[in-house]
Amino acid sequence: MHIGELLGASTYNNASSKLAESWRRLIQWTFANKRYKNYYGLANFDHYFGWQSYNLSSSSAVSSMHDGYAPVFIDLVDNWNQYAENWNSAYFVTDPISGYTAKDVEDALPDCESLNSIKAKLDQLNKTSSTDLYNLFEFYNNI
Repeated sequence: MHIGELLGASTYNNASSKLAESWRRLIQWTFANKRYKNYYGLANFDHYFGWQSYNLSSSSAVSSMHDGYAPVFIDLVDNWNQYAENWNSAYFVTDPISGYTAKDVEDALPDCESLNSIKAKLDQLNKTSSTDLYNLFEFYNNI
């Protein structure tokens, strides 16, 4: 089995790279945090800072996010607001959202081809305001 199949590539062949890679980023983040926080008891561990340091002032971060490696799904799960934690810098996404799970994202993935299509499905879960969800996804869509 190819690693892409383990991460859902075989199921989501028509997905945009931003959707597929953002999903993979969430899975990587989830497993790494679970392993190191729970298994090794490292309460303060946050795998690669949860990719929360990505911002528009860094050309390498913008390039990575443009290629699909965006932390948009991590932003749905975590309780870290990059904008607020970085002195309200416009270089960071405004992320007041938390409360989703990796399972919520996984369940919304079938038949989605873009961030917009999964956003519509996630919005139906009513876990945050539609405006906050729209703004979060719009930030990543515009990169």
